[in-house]
Amino acid sequence: MNTPPDHLEEELRRLRPQDLPVPLRARLGHARRTGLAEVSARQMARRRYTLTALAALMTLGVGSWWLLQSAPEPTAAPPSPAMIADRQEDPASFGMRAVRMEQHLANRIDDGVFIMGDRIGVQQFRYQFVDTVIWEDPRDGSTIEMSVPREEIVLVPLAAF
Repeated sequence: MNTPPDHLEEELRRLRPQDLPVPLRARLGHARRTGLAEVSARQMARRRYTLTALAALMTLGVGSWWLLQSAPEPTAAPPSPAMIADRQEDPASFGMRAVRMEQHLANRIDDGVFIMGDRIGVQQFRYQFVDTVIWEDPRDGSTIEMSVPREEIVLVPLAAF
């Protein structure tokens, strides 16, 4: 239906929009004066809850990062004389001597935060080591490598902030 533009303009002049009903006009006027208070209160509450949840997540994230950064790094203690003596008893009876002793950190596990009996918060770390002793027979130069797994549990008191 291709109508000429002149005919369309005449049709538009003839058609006039109807006036709005009085109740609808009153509601629109009230909404304009109050700034759509009913809708914006709901939106503000939703925004407030969203921002609160985001702030809580940020706090948990930063707190977790801080706890991981403040965890003590394990340091391997040199073997004690008793440990050397215990390990040298068996192979020494066969004429072997300890050539090298090593302690390797195999794994560090964060077991989480616990509340002790006296209501002090501690974070528990589990360090898993592998202690290795290399024995050598001085007669023929043959070696035996003996590895023993070991686990240490470290409790770190939490700082109150």
